[in-house]
Amino acid sequence: MWILNLITMVLSTGPTAGHGSDQETFDYITDILEHQTWTSSGWTDNTLSSFSTQYVCTEIQVGPFLGGFTDSFSKTFSLDPHFYVQISLDILYTQYWQPGDTFTISVDGVQKFQQTNLDTSSLFELPFDYCKSNIQASSQQLKQKLETVYIELDHQSQFLTLDFTGLGNCGTVNTESVCNMVAIKNLLIQISKCHQTCKGCQGADKTDCLTCPTRTLAVNGECTCSPQYSHNYFCVPSCPTYYIPSNGECVLQCADQCKTCNGNQCSQCEAGLILLNGQCYTICPTWAPSCVDYSTLTTPSTYLGKLLTTLNMYELKQKFTYSLSSYTNQIYSIYDKKLILGGFGVWAGNGVGTGVSMSLSFTVLPPHYQIRIYFTAYFIDLWNGERLIVNDESSTYVDMPMIMGATNSMYRDQNDVVQVVSGVMPHSATTVTFRFQITLATQAFEGSLGITDLYILTDNCGSYCNLCTSTACTECQLTKNLIHGQCIICGTTYNRNTDCSCQTGFYDNISTTCDTCPPSCSGGCSGPLGCISCAAPYNTPPACQNCDNGYYFTRGICSKCDASCYSCTNGLSCTTCLTGLISLASGLCGTCGIGKFVSLNICQQCSNQCLTCQNSASQCTNCAVYRSGAPICNCTSGYFQDLSNNCQQCSIKCALCANNADNCISCSANRSNPPLCSCGSGAVEVPNVAFCSTCDITVAQIRFSDDLNQILVEFNLQIYQFQDCFSLIGNLSSLGSNPKCTLQSSSLIITLGQNANITVGDSIPFNNLKIFNCSGFSTVINNYVQRPLNYINPQIIFKQSNIQLLFCQGYNVTIQNLTINGQRSFKSLVWGSQNSSVVGLLTDWNQLPLNTNQFYIPAGIFAAGQTIILTATFSNFLNQFGQSGLQITIINQAYSTIQVPTSPYNYISNTIIVRLFDQNCQVNGAQTFPIQVNVSQENFLQQYDGLMVDNIYSFTIPPNTLQPGLNYQINTLVIQQNNITKQNYLFIINGDRQVGFRESFTIYANSSLKTNYNWGCINLLTKLPCNITFNQTQSQYIPAYTFNGFQLVQFTVKQDQLSAQAIISTTEANLPQLDIIMDYSNRINNYYDELYFKLIYPSSINPDELFYYIQVQWGSNSTIFRVYFNEFKFKLWEQIPIYTFDQIIVKISVFNPLYLVPSTASQTIMMNIPPQYCNILQQNDIFVVQNCWDINQPMQYLFCYYGNETDYNSDNLEGHVFKGIILQNFSIDNQIIFYVPNNNTKILVQIKDNFEGITNLTILVNASNSKVNLSDIINQSPQQQYVTIMNALLSQKLDNQSIQIIQEFANNPNLTYLQQIQIKQQLFNITSQINITNEYQLIENQIQTTINQYSKLFEFNNNYLDEIKKLTQRSYITKLANYLSFLYDVKVNNQTSRRRRLLITSNNTVDLVTTIQNGLISGQLVNGPQETINTLQFNITTNVLSQSQFDGTFNSSNTYNQSLQVYAINPYQNDSNFEFSQPKETPLYIPNVTQNGQLYQNQSINLSFPKPKNIAAVQCASQIQNYWTTDVCQPEEQANQIICVCREISPTTIVQILENLSTSVSSVFTPKAINNINNLSVGELVFFYIILFYSIGYFIALYYGYKLDQDQISPKTEQQKVHPIDEERQQLDIPLNTTKQNYSKLNSKLYKPLPSQTEIVISEEQQKQSTTTRRMTQKLTQLQQVKEELGIDDDQDDNKIEEQQNLKINIEKQISDQQNSVQQISEQDEDVQKQKDIKENQEIEAQKEKNDSLLAEQQGDQNENQSSKSQNNMKSPASIQANQSINSIDEKDIGVHQKVKQGTITHYYGFYLFVRNWHQLLCIYFRYDNESTRIHRTTIVYISLLGQICIITVFGKILGLSTLIALAIFQSIFSFIFQKFISYLLNHQNKYFKYSGGVISVSCAGLFYFMILASVSLYENEHTANIWAAEYIGSFIIDYCINRNITLGIFYLITMYFYEDERVKKLVDIVLDIKMIEFLLGKNI
Repeated sequence: MWILNLITMVLSTGPTAGHGSDQETFDYITDILEHQTWTSSGWTDNTLSSFSTQYVCTEIQVGPFLGGFTDSFSKTFSLDPHFYVQISLDILYTQYWQPGDTFTISVDGVQKFQQTNLDTSSLFELPFDYCKSNIQASSQQLKQKLETVYIELDHQSQFLTLDFTGLGNCGTVNTESVCNMVAIKNLLIQISKCHQTCKGCQGADKTDCLTCPTRTLAVNGECTCSPQYSHNYFCVPSCPTYYIPSNGECVLQCADQCKTCNGNQCSQCEAGLILLNGQCYTICPTWAPSCVDYSTLTTPSTYLGKLLTTLNMYELKQKFTYSLSSYTNQIYSIYDKKLILGGFGVWAGNGVGTGVSMSLSFTVLPPHYQIRIYFTAYFIDLWNGERLIVNDESSTYVDMPMIMGATNSMYRDQNDVVQVVSGVMPHSATTVTFRFQITLATQAFEGSLGITDLYILTDNCGSYCNLCTSTACTECQLTKNLIHGQCIICGTTYNRNTDCSCQTGFYDNISTTCDTCPPSCSGGCSGPLGCISCAAPYNTPPACQNCDNGYYFTRGICSKCDASCYSCTNGLSCTTCLTGLISLASGLCGTCGIGKFVSLNICQQCSNQCLTCQNSASQCTNCAVYRSGAPICNCTSGYFQDLSNNCQQCSIKCALCANNADNCISCSANRSNPPLCSCGSGAVEVPNVAFCSTCDITVAQIRFSDDLNQILVEFNLQIYQFQDCFSLIGNLSSLGSNPKCTLQSSSLIITLGQNANITVGDSIPFNNLKIFNCSGFSTVINNYVQRPLNYINPQIIFKQSNIQLLFCQGYNVTIQNLTINGQRSFKSLVWGSQNSSVVGLLTDWNQLPLNTNQFYIPAGIFAAGQTIILTATFSNFLNQFGQSGLQITIINQAYSTIQVPTSPYNYISNTIIVRLFDQNCQVNGAQTFPIQVNVSQENFLQQYDGLMVDNIYSFTIPPNTLQPGLNYQINTLVIQQNNITKQNYLFIINGDRQVGFRESFTIYANSSLKTNYNWGCINLLTKLPCNITFNQTQSQYIPAYTFNGFQLVQFTVKQDQLSAQAIISTTEANLPQLDIIMDYSNRINNYYDELYFKLIYPSSINPDELFYYIQVQWGSNSTIFRVYFNEFKFKLWEQIPIYTFDQIIVKISVFNPLYLVPSTASQTIMMNIPPQYCNILQQNDIFVVQNCWDINQPMQYLFCYYGNETDYNSDNLEGHVFKGIILQNFSIDNQIIFYVPNNNTKILVQIKDNFEGITNLTILVNASNSKVNLSDIINQSPQQQYVTIMNALLSQKLDNQSIQIIQEFANNPNLTYLQQIQIKQQLFNITSQINITNEYQLIENQIQTTINQYSKLFEFNNNYLDEIKKLTQRSYITKLANYLSFLYDVKVNNQTSRRRRLLITSNNTVDLVTTIQNGLISGQLVNGPQETINTLQFNITTNVLSQSQFDGTFNSSNTYNQSLQVYAINPYQNDSNFEFSQPKETPLYIPNVTQNGQLYQNQSINLSFPKPKNIAAVQCASQIQNYWTTDVCQPEEQANQIICVCREISPTTIVQILENLSTSVSSVFTPKAINNINNLSVGELVFFYIILFYSIGYFIALYYGYKLDQDQISPKTEQQKVHPIDEERQQLDIPLNTTKQNYSKLNSKLYKPLPSQTEIVISEEQQKQSTTTRRMTQKLTQLQQVKEELGIDDDQDDNKIEEQQNLKINIEKQISDQQNSVQQISEQDEDVQKQKDIKENQEIEAQKEKNDSLLAEQQGDQNENQSSKSQNNMKSPASIQANQSINSIDEKDIGVHQKVKQGTITHYYGFYLFVRNWHQLLCIYFRYDNESTRIHRTTIVYISLLGQICIITVFGKILGLSTLIALAIFQSIFSFIFQKFISYLLNHQNKYFKYSGGVISVSCAGLFYFMILASVSLYENEHTANIWAAEYIGSFIIDYCINRNITLGIFYLITMYFYEDERVKKLVDIVLDIKMIEFLLGKNI
């Protein structure tokens, strides 16, 4: 049935035609969905009771179903306006149905469906277990029936009622009574909606309306809401968000939830939404997974269909054909608000093993090469390998098996699978039919398939293509040409000829369009490098890449060289020059220019004497300024040449001078006595004038007064007093009419008259001037008029500056007064306005004479309701400019000016009279209207009718009408009446007012009567009559002092029945009027504004001594505070805590001690309420500001990040962003994507409205897990690039590629400078790299430019209208200062302190800080609040103060600029002139106090420093002319401060005298040091390599030291030899390889045969015998044998051999000594001595071998010496070596001193032996010590070296780099003491001492290692540590190469030459080691 209805609907031409068309709008209603919980709301039974019967198939979970028995149930649905309805639902027939039972469905009472084929036994095919019932017959399983019903009908009613009725009887099954039952599910109502303008309709178009909504009109079938708009079937006054008016309707502007539209496409969605294809989505749509449209995956593509995405059943029935299940006859199911093709219990097998299928066909496909298909498949319940197949006529797109899923998401208890399926196949036919098939053989309720979100696309060919592949077209349409895979029409469009060949000048580059030949080609080309010929200026075909002279080749073209080049390599570098030009340093050619000359083809600078020169620097052709006489060009007269060869002007007192300005050679004017050229006795020095004032010549000083109204003449000498001072003045005409002249002691004061024309530079002639105590008349010089000392801007004071006019009323603008104009007209007056309607009027005004004081505004030239602001800009004769303004408001009703009593006292009990002056336009003859006054206060309203006399209305408010403490409002009301009756009147003119009790006044009455006036008076305070006698005239004169001060007096006048009153309040006379220069009432102000006020208060008292009070009132609240000067400013947000008032009142009172009451003035200030109700929403990494409200749209948003609480609190205190990182400056974008780098940080958002009102929001944020992607940064806008870069930098997780990308963008000119420096600072934190020089140049330009802009904001009495600009500039300056501080910190840390160099240069930190400081001063007020900038490395404070605040420090009443720069790190520490050691973190102060631009320093100034911790004493150091000295300031210690009392104002800091070393020692044992060790990069430390070198050397020395000790040590066991042969040979300088034959002679005569080795056995007891006995015996035997060998006996002639004589004496002496000793040996030692002699003979045996060689050499040398007489005095080598042999027998017995004395060695060799044996390092190798092994000594030296490194790392920074020698001495002392101590322990006989020495050595080594690492880790950076490593290397060289050698040399000289002196001997014995003394002097000395 439904198919027939569908066919009828499609073919019909009636009202239902076109249903389902694209223009149609559908709406859907669903109910009883089987996957949702059902609610019975709205369902009723046949009794209209609530129907809630629910049938649930719990076994398979397909319920709930709505069910019932034979009763009916129904529901009524409310629908939007519509014209057509389609209904579908599923019906389940269950239980027992018999023939004749029926089931019907009615719509609105009309039956639309009836089912009669109901028979459970024969017609039902659905198995019993599809839905089991708990009441079915237990003995028989009954089948069921399930069908889908479709109902379609025309329908326009608002309500639709569905009625379900079942008719049947219960039956008996197996003796059980069973009734029929029906259940329904999946109810879907699809309505076709009317156009939104219709209430009822017959179609979807706006012309199909049948009825219209309320308040609309029907015209030709259309409904209109004019003047409102149609929206969703209603009329609305305005369209809602996202909609715009169009033809009387609200239409969607582009997309729902779209923030910004671009045409009909959305360009920006609301926060949290996704923008795709111009629409906004909450999640990615199904046709664009991952938000990528399927159609964009391959282009060009076309959707054949987007199906099954909604509940549109029409689309489903129209597109698909089916092979339906015989069980259910269903087509679709409903799930997740979409129709599913198939679905649970619908699409499955037919029970016999074959699946059902569904087909979908498309025709007229565009040319294409493949088809893609995408859909979501629901594999429901039981699947076990069955397949889903999708194919067309020839191809299979999908063929996939599926098994049961892992989760159960639908219906039954079986698991399901939901999967997106896709397929693609080649296809080119124009039609296609898809077939969807499954191989399921199960029943539908056991397993089934559903399909939804079906998308089918063709991937199309290109234009004009009939057949193609994926890459190219293969067949074109007729008339089209196939070129390189594309279809075109060959022609000029593609640079081709009609035959498709390329045109001349083009070549085929394998594309449709022929490419243009390069410009280098002429006549065409075959390719980019295939020119037929070259075009000028190219040459060398075919490439044509060479250029003619005058051109250079770059980027494929010949570009022209600079005009100065003959040839060049690029545009800025000439290789040869044109004739007449030379090569310049810039690379170009040219002439040298002024001030240079050509030499060796190079421009050289002329000397500074020359303006131009030639041939040489000093050969001038033209002289420089102040010079003359080329070519020498000496200084002109009145100038001298300074040390820099510049001409400087001589002092004004010199005519000629030399060397300096005050060294006069000859004097100027009437001065004498060079070189001083002072004024003579009785003469007076006049500043800046060459002449001195004398009796003959008087120097006058003439200038205008500051207000230009007077000429002040000062003669500097007392003059005779004349009766008329005008007799002194020769010309009076220029002084104006009626000038005045006052003569004082030495001066004249001339007060100018009107129309004066004297000006600056005019001279005033003086006649007959006589000086007191002088004879004759004096000649007056310097008599020209000068400018005033202080400039005051001129002013125009209008009679009325705020004017209200009727549109029909003319008006004269009157200038009441001109000030600061010199009693004359202004030089210029120009009227202007931003209102174009007054251009013509102001043009006429600007042509009027300058002395015009009235400017007429004609009636009717302005429109009613306008407000016009006129400005008058004017200048006086001194070109001083001023500006004044007028505000004119035009009204179109009766205008009444209300005048209320001016008495300062309001007595509620008295009558209050209000008068109004009516000014009405009489338009078309209309009468004037009387006026009524309404006095109101909340619920109180009182009306008063006035009495009109002429145009004046008088209103009387009776006594006690108003209540005290309340504010009343007086309004006027025009009463329309036809007739106005004139009445008699009487009133007092100007009666209610204040008068001074010291002044007289007159009171007047005005009356329409001509009778007498009867006056009376009463004192309202005393209630007594006044003591005045009145006459009966119209006016009464009241003398001065008639009343006392502060009285309230009421005057009364009567005429017949008329009376009038006036109240006079008496005050002080001439109370000074207080005027406020700045007017804020005509502008909108913000709460963060800083308001500036300047008060004009005429008084003879110093303005600083008055009392100023300010009251700020908002609402019913107020605050009062005091200021101390007549120029001040304050911030509103510091005074007003609530920011919701649109106006405030500022009242200023000035209390003068001379008056009893204050002068007051007030201003009403209109306030801008900042944005309200804003909040911040964070969605992951997106921050959005929402819900803001403000009437001043649009709003802008600033996002700022704070990484720590300190910076946030600092900016919060300042009220502006100074330290935060601005992520996005003010823009209309209310959201930002930001990856927060750290936890517990803050993001500040500032919301600004169109009037600059700002609201601050703050959100606490935590770190983000997102990662920044820099790959697409090149495609972003500059703002997006900045945010992306800051995201990356703050995360600090960057690889090298990312760092490189950021470095490229750091200087991006599209970024602001602040953005650039924030990027660079963050980048430095990661890379530690920055170009300091380049950054200083950039910031220097920025600072200078910014300061200039900042200073201009304060010029010309700017009324703080640019407050936001000042705050912004102030913030910008602060950020520049912080960046300068950062650069300075980097620069200081990178200085190599070992290379002293000047850190501060003219363009460096201090000068830039000074520039900032001077800029801040430009915006300061006298005694205003202090300006402060605090940075990491320096602070700046500025102030402008008067003498009263400066506490008498400076002896002047002038105003001073005070500023102070504070540097956290002394910038002069690396200055070569700063030679002090400074405490760490001690500030440097640079104070500055200037008066009129000059330094004023005749008094001391005190600077306070925090007292350094652990520093014993400090002193103050100051810089005077680049030199640092401690003589300028004296330190005074006070509590925790050091006060430097300075005589000069100069850079000052404190330096230390004594250091406390304990602080540095303790610092290395802190947790911070231990933690820093873990982060130490030892591979970058020089100290690490020094220790590594020492350690390697230590182990090498241990190895070789051990070997040497083993080779030289005496045997300690019974089997070891006891004589040290090798050592003796080394000491005698006998080579170790000397053969035994050399000793044959000595052996045969000197030594006895030795016992065998086995005989040399020494018992343990023998070893214990006296060592002394053995040694003596040994020496005696040796000496005797040596004597015999040498042939020396007692009888031998001493002259035989001269060299042997000394040997004999020496040997005889030693033999004698030994014999005496031997005789003392006891007899019991003989056995022991025998054994000992055997051993010692072994030693002598070895010695004998040595002496053989020595004696042989001796004989040869003796023969040579006898042949030469000249060498008789020289010792032969043999005798020297013989002596060495004797001395080396025991080195301890014969020292170096004896050897030198005997002549066996020289002094140099002796010193060499001493150094190598006793130098701390050399002795390790050269000296053998049986008491201290080389291992011991090596270890001691190694540990002491570590200790020395420890000393320099710990204490080096305290001692300072300038104390290199002190460090070396300190290290040397430590090394000496440490080595002695450890050596004593290690060499001690007690084993416990030895063990202690070992433990201490190891412990010290570990301790030193730790202290070195800890102290190095505390340095600022590795660079600093490496500087100290270089320091250590220097101290090592000083210690071991210089200091120790010098010390040894001093010891050697003292010992060798002065040891005989007993005092020296005692000293040496104390200082030197005993072994060292024995080595030098021998043991026996």
